[in-house]
Amino acid sequence: LVHLDEGKISNLKGKIVPLIGNINLPFRGYHANELVRIFSEKTKITPLYLFSPACLTSLQEQEVIKNLENYQDIEKHWENLECALIEICSHPTVPDMATAVRFGKKLNEEKAVGNILAYYYDKNGKIIEGENDFTIQVPLEKLKKVKKVIGIVSSKTNKNAVIGALNLGIFTHIVISERI
Repeated sequence: LVHLDEGKISNLKGKIVPLIGNINLPFRGYHANELVRIFSEKTKITPLYLFSPACLTSLQEQEVIKNLENYQDIEKHWENLECALIEICSHPTVPDMATAVRFGKKLNEEKAVGNILAYYYDKNGKIIEGENDFTIQVPLEKLKKVKKVIGIVSSKTNKNAVIGALNLGIFTHIVISERI
């Protein structure tokens, strides 16, 4: 039940969880936990936090994070998501999510057009996998099971990134400007 009272949302139930680890940048708009905190503050929905960087340097480091209680708790919530809000970004973009280390030249060779949650894809919606990609993010298989996946497109996103994102077959809704 959603009730608007003097412009405020109330009576929402559930939990808000990040879909990706955090990025080590000073701009808080790139910090998944900070976005969860702000959304929770506005909606009064209980926040949960993922205490992990988004991009790791090795498979061993990724395995350590995935075996932590915090990650496993968040992963259980990913199994039962009812709605996901995901930004659709163009490629290349800033920050570039350590793409040189994770993918080498693959993103250029395979014609990457965009990314969601640090998953890079081409215009046909094919995910491009990196040999050194040790990212902490919700698995795409889990996203495909979510009832509502809302793509948020900023004015800086190009149309090919949006086309590729739609071709992923994940999004049920999209927020986009008429210009794009």
